[in-house]
Amino acid sequence: MTSAIDIEAAGLGGVVGRRDLIALQTLEIGTLTSHPIPIIPGQFITVAGRGPVDSNGSGKTTFLSAITLILADPQWRLHESGKYAARLLFRPEPVGLSAKEHAPATVGYIVGVFGERDADERSALSVWIRLQSGGSPYAEVRWSDGLVLARGADDAERLETAHRTWASLRNRVPVTRIGDVLYGSSPRCMSYLHTDGTRPEAPSLVSEELSHLKPEEIGDSLIALAGLTDLVDKESDARAKRVEIESRYAEERSRDEQRRLEEESDLAAVADRDRAREHVARVTVLRRLHAARRYLDVHADDAAMAAQLDELGGRADERRDALRLAQEELDELAVPEELQQRVAELDGVHQSLQEDLSALIGEEGRYEGELERLDRSRPALARLVELWDGTPAETLRADLDASAPELEEAGWVLRQADAAVKEARTALERFQAGHDPDTAASLARLDAAGLPAAGLLDAVTLDEDARAAWEPRLWPYRHAVAPTAPGSSGACTGSRATCPARSATSAP
Repeated sequence: MTSAIDIEAAGLGGVVGRRDLIALQTLEIGTLTSHPIPIIPGQFITVAGRGPVDSNGSGKTTFLSAITLILADPQWRLHESGKYAARLLFRPEPVGLSAKEHAPATVGYIVGVFGERDADERSALSVWIRLQSGGSPYAEVRWSDGLVLARGADDAERLETAHRTWASLRNRVPVTRIGDVLYGSSPRCMSYLHTDGTRPEAPSLVSEELSHLKPEEIGDSLIALAGLTDLVDKESDARAKRVEIESRYAEERSRDEQRRLEEESDLAAVADRDRAREHVARVTVLRRLHAARRYLDVHADDAAMAAQLDELGGRADERRDALRLAQEELDELAVPEELQQRVAELDGVHQSLQEDLSALIGEEGRYEGELERLDRSRPALARLVELWDGTPAETLRADLDASAPELEEAGWVLRQADAAVKEARTALERFQAGHDPDTAASLARLDAAGLPAAGLLDAVTLDEDARAAWEPRLWPYRHAVAPTAPGSSGACTGSRATCPARSATSAP
């Protein structure tokens, strides 16, 4: 499990804070023993040793290198995953030992204990670095509160304890960020060591060959030593953003010119739409006149059909009466022969009357349907009669036929104008919502990054007394966008900003 570390909350001093390095323990590092070595802060410390022949090979440089590694010396280039730090592991060849008798170390530990002066061990902080030569990651970093060392009677027991202790540590730090997390933005150590290739040689302010440093390298080292690297990086980013903004400004100007041309085209389309409306109005009047003429014609047909229907109704009544009389005569007949003869005659008459009746019923139904249709159209036609100015139907029909091509052209222009109006209405709705074309791209990028924003002029509400003074001042920033903070309050803050009249005389 990895604990989340808030570097900002830790301050410039990182997790270590004001603590000093008070002890160092190495396991499987060079030829150093695994005994904890106390270090007195604020003192000049001389490191000496005895090697196979003289002081060479005694581990002095390895000990100093371990201290510079635990203090995140930039010379180690830890941003490259600590591959140079793995060279501190024990190797038999540099000290004149046989690789067959003494196997090289594959895993080792460097433990640094930090504590405050004149404080007990409860204020201590232990930082462990695990090195391995088998491949990435070459170095891993963990830390824990309190005094945490590998204890044991000999080197083997202390190494076994180190393995178990490392597995129990829960606070982890990527080796590429050990400096920022543990010590903050300012370097905790600067060194220059003559090594046998354990770590890369790089220019340093404490080098004996300082004259070989380039001016820019001296400047970079002084900036890093003063903890101002972040400010320099921010300035570089700001300059790059300025170049980007200027480039976007040129693009927006070009887009503005293009939009102005499109606006002129839209205005021309609106004028065409007005002309199309005039044509449609004229065609509407002509259609109403045509409908009125048609109503008069249908009205005359309706009267004729009503008279014919009455006549057919009378004929049907006559046929029913004749059928009734025949049936009465049939009932009065008493002689069977005469009855049969009379029945035969009456059957013929009856069949003829049935056929006539069926025909009359069919015609009656057809005329009734036509009469209902005319009754339904009577109110609409009555309203159209009021619009008729007395022009003959033939004249109106000729005018209607002559205006058909013009009506078709007007319909096409109207459809084009409706499409343009719909597009303009969509653009207007986006503009009213704060997404005008000048700020749409910026608002889209901020919205994608999870930052709510709006156009600056949309976020500012001016009092009428202050409008004359503030509108000229705000106009240069009409393409700017401002982040919004829903729920905030105060003058000129939050999702909307209000500039009262009493600030109209102050400087913008």
